[in-house]
Amino acid sequence: CGGASWGKNAYLKHWPKERFVELCKKILDNYSAKILLFADMEEKETVDYIQKMLDNRAINLAGKLSLLEYLALLSKLDILITNDSGNIHMANALGIKTVSIFGPVDESVYGPYPKNKNHIVIKKDLPCRPCYKSFRIPECNYDLNCLKGISVEEVYLAVKSLLKE
Repeated sequence: CGGASWGKNAYLKHWPKERFVELCKKILDNYSAKILLFADMEEKETVDYIQKMLDNRAINLAGKLSLLEYLALLSKLDILITNDSGNIHMANALGIKTVSIFGPVDESVYGPYPKNKNHIVIKKDLPCRPCYKSFRIPECNYDLNCLKGISVEEVYLAVKSLLKE
């Protein structure tokens, strides 16, 4: 999820849904994990797609929870894997480990704080990144390579390292 405040431009902060599917499959194949999919109603279609591609092996909670219900479930997680969003900060406040995927936004400004071993930020250092300035993202001439260039393996290795601790 990219955060409801982003509205129609939220996709600019979203790692491709197909990569989330691949990542979830890899986690399910290698761990006895339960995967919960969180999102608001605006992202329900994306979460429905992910759940379908996972043969319903994930619990789809898109648009079904109040903030308090979300926080109660979030507090039970071993790890949260998320796009750049407020979810990082809620998980951090609850002491939940996070792997966050950052594209055009500067993680040193908007990422997990304080920085520590329980929070891994995945990003691509490109000359144009970060391009988010003055609450705007300019039109991308690089096909959002800051997000599309992040591999499933990179994210999976971060998840694996946090689950070891």
